[in-house]
Amino acid sequence: MTIEQEFEKWAILPACINKAQATLGATIIEGAEDDDERDELDDYAMSEENGVAIIPVHGVIGHKVSAIAKLLGAVDTLDVIAAIELAAEDDEIDTIILDVDSPGGTVGGVPELAETVEEVQKSSSKKIYAYTDSMMASAAYWMAAGANGIFAAPSAEVGSIGVYLPVMDTSAALKEQGVNVEIFKSGKYKAAGFPGVALDDEVRKHLQLEVMETYNEFSGFVKKYRADLNFEYMQGQTLTGRRASEVGMTDGTAKNLQTLLQILGKD
Repeated sequence: MTIEQEFEKWAILPACINKAQATLGATIIEGAEDDDERDELDDYAMSEENGVAIIPVHGVIGHKVSAIAKLLGAVDTLDVIAAIELAAEDDEIDTIILDVDSPGGTVGGVPELAETVEEVQKSSSKKIYAYTDSMMASAAYWMAAGANGIFAAPSAEVGSIGVYLPVMDTSAALKEQGVNVEIFKSGKYKAAGFPGVALDDEVRKHLQLEVMETYNEFSGFVKKYRADLNFEYMQGQTLTGRRASEVGMTDGTAKNLQTLLQILGKD
Protein backbone atom coordinates (compact mmCIF):
# COMPACT_ATOMS: atom_id res chain seq x y z
CA MET A 1 0.00 0.00 0.00
CA THR A 2 1.42 3.39 -0.92
CA ILE A 3 1.51 6.37 1.38
CA GLU A 4 -1.06 8.05 -0.89
CA GLN A 5 -3.48 5.16 -0.42
CA GLU A 6 -3.11 5.10 3.33
CA PHE A 7 -3.96 8.78 3.85
CA GLU A 8 -6.88 10.62 2.30
CA LYS A 9 -6.43 14.26 1.37
CA TRP A 10 -9.53 16.38 1.86
CA ALA A 11 -10.72 19.67 0.46
CA ILE A 12 -13.72 20.10 2.75
CA LEU A 13 -14.97 22.20 5.63
CA PRO A 14 -13.46 20.57 8.75
CA ALA A 15 -16.80 20.64 10.56
CA CYS A 16 -18.26 18.36 7.86
CA ILE A 17 -15.55 15.72 7.64
CA ASN A 18 -16.95 13.17 10.12
CA LYS A 19 -20.28 13.02 8.33
CA ALA A 20 -18.51 13.00 4.96
CA GLN A 21 -16.30 10.07 5.97
CA ALA A 22 -19.34 8.12 7.11
CA THR A 23 -21.22 8.89 3.90
CA LEU A 24 -18.41 8.08 1.48
CA GLY A 25 -17.44 4.99 3.46
CA ALA A 26 -20.94 3.50 3.34
CA THR A 27 -21.21 0.20 1.51
CA ILE A 28 -23.96 -2.27 0.71
CA ILE A 29 -23.70 -5.87 1.86
CA GLU A 30 -22.75 -8.04 -1.11
CA GLY A 31 -25.83 -9.50 -2.77
CA ALA A 32 -28.26 -7.09 -1.08
CA GLU A 33 -28.62 -4.97 -4.19
CA ASP A 34 -29.65 -6.16 -7.63
CA ASP A 35 -28.45 -4.70 -10.94
CA ASP A 36 -31.65 -2.74 -11.59
CA GLU A 37 -31.33 -0.95 -8.24
CA ARG A 38 -27.67 -0.19 -8.93
CA ASP A 39 -28.49 1.29 -12.34
CA GLU A 40 -31.21 3.44 -10.81
CA LEU A 41 -28.85 4.77 -8.16
CA ASP A 42 -26.21 5.52 -10.79
CA ASP A 43 -28.56 7.75 -12.80
CA TYR A 44 -27.65 11.42 -12.38
CA ALA A 45 -30.34 14.09 -12.51
CA MET A 46 -30.04 16.98 -14.93
CA SER A 47 -32.85 19.34 -15.89
CA GLU A 48 -33.00 21.26 -19.17
CA GLU A 49 -35.27 24.09 -20.25
CA ASN A 50 -34.98 26.91 -22.79
CA GLY A 51 -31.43 25.95 -23.66
CA VAL A 52 -30.25 25.92 -20.03
CA ALA A 53 -29.03 22.73 -18.38
CA ILE A 54 -29.00 22.74 -14.58
CA ILE A 55 -26.73 20.14 -13.01
CA PRO A 56 -27.08 19.65 -9.24
CA VAL A 57 -23.96 19.18 -7.13
CA HIS A 58 -25.60 18.61 -3.76
CA GLY A 59 -23.62 16.82 -1.05
CA VAL A 60 -20.12 15.71 -0.18
CA ILE A 61 -17.93 15.15 -3.25
CA GLY A 62 -16.14 11.83 -3.75
CA HIS A 63 -14.60 9.78 -6.53
CA LYS A 64 -16.04 6.41 -7.60
CA VAL A 65 -18.36 6.39 -4.60
CA SER A 66 -20.60 3.44 -3.82
CA ALA A 67 -24.26 3.30 -4.78
CA ILE A 68 -25.34 3.49 -1.14
CA ALA A 69 -23.12 6.54 -0.59
CA LYS A 70 -24.94 8.23 -3.46
CA LEU A 71 -28.23 7.26 -1.87
CA LEU A 72 -27.03 8.93 1.34
CA GLY A 73 -26.27 12.12 -0.56
CA ALA A 74 -22.72 11.79 -1.88
CA VAL A 75 -21.81 13.21 -5.29
CA ASP A 76 -19.48 11.29 -7.59
CA THR A 77 -17.05 13.39 -9.63
CA LEU A 78 -17.49 10.95 -12.52
CA ASP A 79 -21.26 11.55 -12.57
CA VAL A 80 -20.83 15.32 -12.66
CA ILE A 81 -18.21 15.06 -15.40
CA ALA A 82 -20.53 12.83 -17.46
CA ALA A 83 -23.45 15.25 -16.98
CA ILE A 84 -21.35 18.25 -18.03
CA GLU A 85 -20.04 16.43 -21.10
CA LEU A 86 -23.56 15.33 -22.04
CA ALA A 87 -24.82 18.90 -21.81
CA ALA A 88 -21.81 20.19 -23.71
CA GLU A 89 -22.56 17.83 -26.60
CA ASP A 90 -26.25 18.78 -26.77
CA ASP A 91 -26.85 21.31 -29.57
CA GLU A 92 -30.04 22.51 -27.89
CA ILE A 93 -28.16 23.61 -24.77
CA ASP A 94 -26.17 26.82 -24.77
CA THR A 95 -25.80 27.44 -21.03
CA ILE A 96 -24.83 25.07 -18.22
CA ILE A 97 -25.39 25.95 -14.58
CA LEU A 98 -23.86 23.95 -11.74
CA ASP A 99 -26.32 24.26 -8.86
CA VAL A 100 -24.01 23.74 -5.88
CA ASP A 101 -24.69 22.91 -2.25
CA SER A 102 -21.54 21.18 -1.05
CA PRO A 103 -18.95 21.48 1.73
CA GLY A 104 -16.36 19.91 -0.58
CA GLY A 105 -14.99 16.40 -0.24
CA THR A 106 -11.98 14.29 -1.08
CA VAL A 107 -9.35 15.59 -3.48
CA GLY A 108 -9.43 12.56 -5.78
CA GLY A 109 -11.17 13.33 -9.08
CA VAL A 110 -11.68 17.02 -8.32
CA PRO A 111 -8.83 18.42 -10.49
CA GLU A 112 -10.24 16.43 -13.42
CA LEU A 113 -13.74 17.74 -12.70
CA ALA A 114 -12.42 21.31 -12.56
CA GLU A 115 -10.63 20.68 -15.87
CA THR A 116 -13.91 19.53 -17.43
CA VAL A 117 -15.60 22.78 -16.36
CA GLU A 118 -12.62 24.71 -17.72
CA GLU A 119 -12.80 22.90 -21.07
CA VAL A 120 -16.44 23.93 -21.56
CA GLN A 121 -15.57 27.52 -20.68
CA LYS A 122 -12.64 27.53 -23.12
CA SER A 123 -14.66 26.01 -25.94
CA SER A 124 -16.56 29.32 -26.36
CA SER A 125 -19.49 27.41 -27.86
CA LYS A 126 -21.33 27.29 -24.51
CA LYS A 127 -21.29 29.15 -21.23
CA ILE A 128 -20.92 27.39 -17.89
CA TYR A 129 -21.65 28.98 -14.54
CA ALA A 130 -21.63 27.87 -10.91
CA TYR A 131 -24.18 29.05 -8.38
CA THR A 132 -24.95 28.40 -4.73
CA ASP A 133 -27.72 29.60 -2.44
CA SER A 134 -26.19 27.68 0.45
CA MET A 135 -22.59 26.42 0.30
CA MET A 136 -19.79 26.18 -2.25
CA ALA A 137 -16.75 25.23 -0.23
CA SER A 138 -13.32 23.77 -0.85
CA ALA A 139 -13.49 21.01 -3.51
CA ALA A 140 -16.81 22.46 -4.71
CA TYR A 141 -15.18 25.86 -5.23
CA TRP A 142 -12.19 24.22 -6.93
CA MET A 143 -14.65 22.57 -9.34
CA ALA A 144 -16.26 25.95 -10.09
CA ALA A 145 -13.13 28.07 -10.40
CA GLY A 146 -12.72 27.67 -14.17
CA ALA A 147 -16.34 28.51 -15.04
CA ASN A 148 -17.42 31.57 -17.02
CA GLY A 149 -18.80 32.97 -13.80
CA ILE A 150 -19.50 32.15 -10.16
CA PHE A 151 -22.49 33.56 -8.29
CA ALA A 152 -23.84 33.09 -4.78
CA ALA A 153 -26.74 34.16 -2.62
CA PRO A 154 -25.69 36.95 -0.23
CA SER A 155 -26.00 34.66 2.81
CA ALA A 156 -24.31 31.61 1.23
CA GLU A 157 -20.92 30.27 2.36
CA VAL A 158 -18.18 30.38 -0.26
CA GLY A 159 -14.48 29.58 -0.28
CA SER A 160 -12.57 27.35 2.15
CA ILE A 161 -9.67 27.22 -0.30
CA GLY A 162 -7.32 24.74 1.29
CA VAL A 163 -6.33 21.10 1.74
CA TYR A 164 -5.72 18.94 4.77
CA LEU A 165 -4.89 15.38 5.69
CA PRO A 166 -6.07 14.15 9.11
CA VAL A 167 -4.06 11.48 10.89
CA MET A 168 -5.12 9.81 14.15
CA ASP A 169 -2.21 8.60 16.26
CA THR A 170 -3.51 5.81 18.50
CA SER A 171 -0.10 4.53 19.59
CA ALA A 172 -0.17 6.07 23.09
CA ALA A 173 -3.70 4.84 23.78
CA LEU A 174 -2.82 1.30 22.74
CA LYS A 175 0.30 1.30 24.88
CA GLU A 176 -1.81 2.26 27.89
CA GLN A 177 -3.83 -0.88 27.17
CA GLY A 178 -0.67 -2.97 27.04
CA VAL A 179 -0.69 -3.27 23.24
CA ASN A 180 2.54 -2.71 21.35
CA VAL A 181 2.34 -2.73 17.54
CA GLU A 182 5.45 -3.61 15.54
CA ILE A 183 5.78 -3.40 11.76
CA PHE A 184 8.34 -5.33 9.72
CA LYS A 185 8.59 -3.53 6.40
CA SER A 186 10.61 -2.55 3.37
CA GLY A 187 10.85 1.12 2.44
CA LYS A 188 10.76 3.98 4.95
CA TYR A 189 7.22 5.07 3.98
CA LYS A 190 5.70 1.60 3.83
CA ALA A 191 2.91 1.05 6.39
CA ALA A 192 3.08 4.70 7.45
CA GLY A 193 -0.06 5.44 9.42
CA PHE A 194 -0.76 1.83 10.36
CA PRO A 195 -3.06 1.84 13.43
CA GLY A 196 -1.07 1.97 16.64
CA VAL A 197 2.18 3.16 15.07
CA ALA A 198 3.27 6.77 15.58
CA LEU A 199 4.44 8.82 12.61
CA ASP A 200 8.10 9.75 12.54
CA ASP A 201 9.40 13.17 11.47
CA GLU A 202 10.37 11.98 8.00
CA VAL A 203 6.84 10.74 7.27
CA ARG A 204 5.35 13.94 8.71
CA LYS A 205 7.53 16.01 6.39
CA HIS A 206 6.52 13.90 3.41
CA LEU A 207 2.82 14.26 4.19
CA GLN A 208 3.09 18.02 4.71
CA LEU A 209 4.82 18.35 1.34
CA GLU A 210 2.02 16.36 -0.28
CA VAL A 211 -0.60 18.61 1.28
CA MET A 212 1.22 21.75 0.13
CA GLU A 213 1.64 20.34 -3.38
CA THR A 214 -2.11 19.80 -3.62
CA TYR A 215 -2.86 23.21 -2.09
CA ASN A 216 -0.56 24.86 -4.62
CA GLU A 217 -2.42 23.08 -7.41
CA PHE A 218 -5.77 24.22 -5.98
CA SER A 219 -4.78 27.83 -5.28
CA GLY A 220 -2.87 28.07 -8.56
CA PHE A 221 -5.96 27.01 -10.50
CA VAL A 222 -8.02 29.60 -8.66
CA LYS A 223 -5.44 32.34 -9.32
CA LYS A 224 -5.47 31.42 -12.99
CA TYR A 225 -9.00 32.80 -13.20
CA ARG A 226 -9.03 35.06 -10.13
CA ALA A 227 -5.73 36.87 -10.48
CA ASP A 228 -6.87 39.72 -8.25
CA LEU A 229 -8.00 37.45 -5.41
CA ASN A 230 -5.61 38.05 -2.52
CA PHE A 231 -3.98 35.00 -0.93
CA GLU A 232 -5.34 36.40 2.33
CA TYR A 233 -8.69 34.91 1.28
CA MET A 234 -7.21 31.55 0.31
CA GLN A 235 -6.33 30.32 3.79
CA GLY A 236 -9.18 27.87 4.37
CA GLN A 237 -11.82 30.35 5.53
CA THR A 238 -15.30 30.80 4.09
CA LEU A 239 -16.92 34.12 3.27
CA THR A 240 -20.54 35.09 2.86
CA GLY A 241 -21.72 35.35 -0.73
CA ARG A 242 -21.83 39.12 -0.38
CA ARG A 243 -18.28 39.36 0.96
CA ALA A 244 -17.00 36.82 -1.59
CA SER A 245 -18.31 39.09 -4.35
CA GLU A 246 -16.60 42.13 -2.82
CA VAL A 247 -13.15 40.49 -2.68
CA GLY A 248 -13.39 38.88 -6.13
CA MET A 249 -13.99 35.29 -5.10
CA THR A 250 -17.25 35.36 -7.09
CA ASP A 251 -18.70 37.51 -9.85
CA GLY A 252 -21.76 38.72 -8.01
CA THR A 253 -24.76 37.81 -5.92
CA ALA A 254 -28.13 36.33 -6.87
CA LYS A 255 -30.74 35.45 -4.28
CA ASN A 256 -31.89 32.34 -6.16
CA LEU A 257 -31.54 30.48 -9.45
CA GLN A 258 -34.36 32.44 -11.06
CA THR A 259 -32.55 35.68 -10.29
CA LEU A 260 -29.36 34.24 -11.78
CA LEU A 261 -31.21 33.31 -14.96
CA GLN A 262 -32.44 36.91 -15.17
CA ILE A 263 -28.89 38.21 -14.71
CA LEU A 264 -27.72 35.89 -17.50
CA GLY A 265 -30.64 36.92 -19.73
CA LYS A 266 -32.03 33.37 -19.70
CA ASP A 267 -35.33 33.88 -17.85
